[in-house]
Amino acid sequence: TLNVAATSTLATTSATMLSLSGNGFVAGGFGVGTTSAPFSLTVAGHCVTGDTKLRRRRRKLKIKNEKLKTKTKNLKSLAQGETGDEDYIYDEVEIKDIQIGDEVSSLDEATGKLVWRKVEALWDMGKKQIYKLTTESGKTIRTTAEHPYFVLPVSNDMEKQIPQKLFRFEIDQSIRIEELNKDTIIGLANKENSFTSVLHRKVKRHFYEVCRKQGLKKQFGPLVFTAGIVAALQKSTFIFREITIDFEYPGYELFIERIIKKFFPDLFVSFSSIGKKSLAHYAAYGVYINKKTADAKISIAEFLEVIQKLKDRSTVTPLDKSQTIRSRKRSVASSIVNENNLSSVQESKPAWKKVKALKTGDLVAVEKDGEAVFETITNIEILPEEQVYDITVEGTHNFVANGIIAHNTYITSTTTLAGDLNVANNTLFVDALDGRVGIATSTSGFSLTTAGTQYTT
Repeated sequence: TLNVAATSTLATTSATMLSLSGNGFVAGGFGVGTTSAPFSLTVAGHCVTGDTKLRRRRRKLKIKNEKLKTKTKNLKSLAQGETGDEDYIYDEVEIKDIQIGDEVSSLDEATGKLVWRKVEALWDMGKKQIYKLTTESGKTIRTTAEHPYFVLPVSNDMEKQIPQKLFRFEIDQSIRIEELNKDTIIGLANKENSFTSVLHRKVKRHFYEVCRKQGLKKQFGPLVFTAGIVAALQKSTFIFREITIDFEYPGYELFIERIIKKFFPDLFVSFSSIGKKSLAHYAAYGVYINKKTADAKISIAEFLEVIQKLKDRSTVTPLDKSQTIRSRKRSVASSIVNENNLSSVQESKPAWKKVKALKTGDLVAVEKDGEAVFETITNIEILPEEQVYDITVEGTHNFVANGIIAHNTYITSTTTLAGDLNVANNTLFVDALDGRVGIATSTSGFSLTTAGTQYTT
């Protein structure tokens, strides 16, 4: 028996599995993917805002002609925004207004084709912080950090098409990370190429608060500086063999190098006082004083990629992971066909990935002209809380939302959970996609994290 007292404390431990044998009891509401469980069973996890549009199909009503003894179609005229054929009426409806039994457009993962599937449930998820995704064609969706989308990883080989002779870069920043009211620009440069990324003041303030709450104020500067370097290296299209970083944080050289090598294990990292005459400083400061234009912006989601990989250190434990991409559009069906065809060139496998693990440049599945294709995510923006909803879709367990293919919340007959599991205000927290379990905490940086006092018999 394992009894966890919510008001107690216990150092973090790790394990590979949590298994409970015998009877189990949950006092109060049981929440799946939510810390707010007002009912005996409350399901949450995957959410979109209430104005999200779903492509819907409804069968036309039939009436019986008594004289002809045959069934004929209801000749009721179509409403504005509706289209129809002999059997069905098609329209777009906000998710909050969907009805159980309606059919919605959905992706068949086995074929990569769009199909129609029935809605089995509509879920009111309450208010949650919103992430707004935008794709290259202008499709947008306001969603939550935990909502998965169908994403295709792409090889970086396609990026390395620029002729390049020099592979050593210097790295500098325009102003220190700790100046929270100003943007910081990270500059990478040599005599042949340069690249600059903007770290917005809002992103810096966000991570300062995260570090402050976790007692890591001293690590804030070097951690965010390093995360900015990694994000800039990933976003550029250059090949790097050696980097020299300006002495910004004396005593943290090994800390910075270890983080970078988690992403670039073969990269040689050194430190030097490169000075204001450095090409990297010139590139970064030129953007800072508005004499040059930045090549990219670094989002909160891209910073979370770096932090997520730091599982061997007691550092910040928020959200993300993924990779940079620049690629042609390709259809979902062809990607799935190639994946299953052993004679074809090996391609990356499409997979469901949470919003917190996405970043600009990733390829996400969307609907275009009645087909499922991949489009580049061009922007990810964090917005205030909004009321959010989700549905359960029969069979395929996904739906087309604002033209973007999104996963849904569901529970199977064997109690397998799609989404996260949360029992009695974080007494037990299970991150379904990332494979982590927390006891008395929803911040789980390891396979198993516990907080509180353990009692075993």
